[in-house]
Amino acid sequence: KVAPIYPDFVIKNRQNNDGGHIEHIKGYQEKISNHEFFKWLINSSIDPQLKLKSFIPLWIIDIMGYRDINKYVFTYEHPESESENIINDYALHLSEHSCLFYHDWKSLQLDDMLRWSASDTLEFIFLNADMDRHRENIVKFSLFGLKYRDPVIRFWFMMILELSGKEFFSHVRNVALQVESKYNVSLPYLCGFHATENEREAYHNIYEHFIVKEVSLEQSELIIQITDVVMRSLLNNLDISYRYVVNNLLAAR
Repeated sequence: KVAPIYPDFVIKNRQNNDGGHIEHIKGYQEKISNHEFFKWLINSSIDPQLKLKSFIPLWIIDIMGYRDINKYVFTYEHPESESENIINDYALHLSEHSCLFYHDWKSLQLDDMLRWSASDTLEFIFLNADMDRHRENIVKFSLFGLKYRDPVIRFWFMMILELSGKEFFSHVRNVALQVESKYNVSLPYLCGFHATENEREAYHNIYEHFIVKEVSLEQSELIIQITDVVMRSLLNNLDISYRYVVNNLLAAR
């Protein structure tokens, strides 16, 4: 497994693309990178394994939901164009990341820490108010994805979601690498090594195919709207994680 390639938005067709939506996307990056949760990850002196254990369970919905969005929402059941086939290929690769999360979960021995029964697990995932926020975000993404079948919009939606994970994994990766070194465990998902060489090729194909396409004013406005939904959802999730870690609400040990 290798690290994924995150989108680097460069306007290659300036004549037909004013880049307003790209600047809007970039505008969120500083706010996200400066979030208090990431500052805690960097500055907290507690054991790196305890850091991960204190928030990772909160992201179950996002990680597994991301799989379903790529597998069932972004893909075209009967692709009718090169653009739709390219999206299907990349989405298939992205949908395979989540299986590694289960590996990391076991490596962190989260079942032993949480000691949840089946009913406890269901209660946390489906009845916990904070998890409800996470679920709401996944539903929003799914509804947007199903509503807009235009391949150009789906491309930008996928790239925005990938970019939203860039800051998260860049910070979590550093902690996960410390855990791997200190405890001699393997955490491929949290370390960011959840891609393959074939996925990198699929990324290059989708990026080069779509980044040069003209984006109309209507499309640009829709991309901005999608950006707001995705990035605000991420900020809300980070707020929840920060509250959990500073109060150790999951009783990490």
